Amino acid sequence: MRLHRRSRLASLALALTGLFASALHAADSDKGFSTVIDPNFTGEELRAQDDLWALEVDLKPMRLAFVQAVNPRTGTKSSEMIWYLVFRVVRHPIAKPTQISDSVPVNVQDPTPPGICVPRATLVMEDPDIRRAVVDSIVPEALPIIAAREKLDLKTAIQMSGPLPKLTPRDSKQENAEYGVMMFRDVDPRTTSFSVYLSGLSNAYKIGKDESGKTLVLRRTIQIPYRRFADKYDQHAKEIRQIGTPKWIYVPDEAAVAKK
Repeated sequence: MRLHRRSRLASLALALTGLFASALHAADSDKGFSTVIDPNFTGEELRAQDDLWALEVDLKPMRLAFVQAVNPRTGTKSSEMIWYLVFRVVRHPIAKPTQISDSVPVNVQDPTPPGICVPRATLVMEDPDIRRAVVDSIVPEALPIIAAREKLDLKTAIQMSGPLPKLTPRDSKQENAEYGVMMFRDVDPRTTSFSVYLSGLSNAYKIGKDESGKTLVLRRTIQIPYRRFADKYDQHAKEIRQIGTPKWIYVPDEAAVAKK
């Protein structure tokens, strides 16, 4: 009876060890990118554009870095809190519908221009008494500090702008991934509710109208909602949490988002 009990305990210990090892392997394999945002095109979107593309976007949690940075307006150096978002992009093939789209060019002699990735980000503060937007910027002093902390070769949005990453088949064991970071300066330390809008990661668009009836081009954009559970005196990354599920939406442009 005692041997049987020991055998069961040994089996349980082995099972727990296996689960623990699997969890460590999973955590190591995703490198901390806890949020994966697939293109998730609808049939309507696939039929509307023949040259459609969008990148898979993987995100790390929003983090903070305290650095000595030069103020671009005054030219003086001072301590500054930089909010930053590390992301990874991967380009997978897109399954097209069998039905030929009405948008296929009639003149087949003109090749479709190659896709260009131009990532941009806007952080929009949404507290009732704080309505302001901050566009991502490059902070040279912060980039090496962030890259060393994250242990990644990170690019700025400008460095990532250019041709699309090489295709990675869905069943590939090795990804042609690129890693980047968005940095935000002058975020109000009082804000407790905000969203980040990532654009330039898809060429999908729609035609819409504003309240006055003016025609607008709406670009496919990722919206990521966040909450910060702290006051202005307690600025720690652990207090910032992503809430809900990031989603693809259509917005006119970054300026229009900032006016919300």
